[in-house]
Amino acid sequence: YEAARMPTLLRMIEALWLRTGAYVNLIYPAFGLARKGIENHDRAARALRERDAGALRAAIEYDIRYASQHIADALPSRRPSAVA
Repeated sequence: YEAARMPTLLRMIEALWLRTGAYVNLIYPAFGLARKGIENHDRAARALRERDAGALRAAIEYDIRYASQHIADALPSRRPSAVA
């Protein structure tokens, strides 16, 4: 994100990570180890190295959708209640 040379945007992203990172880890502790997520981050890094803005955008968009779905699935409120 720093490579974009947009300091205000960088501060916003960093602030969001600071506010949400702990919750993501609490809700879904194994997410960082998910192979699919790691592969997608590799695609994003490759796109950055190759200066391929379209591929980078696609990788980030996919990562957000993928992570959002897994986090939503991990939320206790989304699970069926054990009490009938």
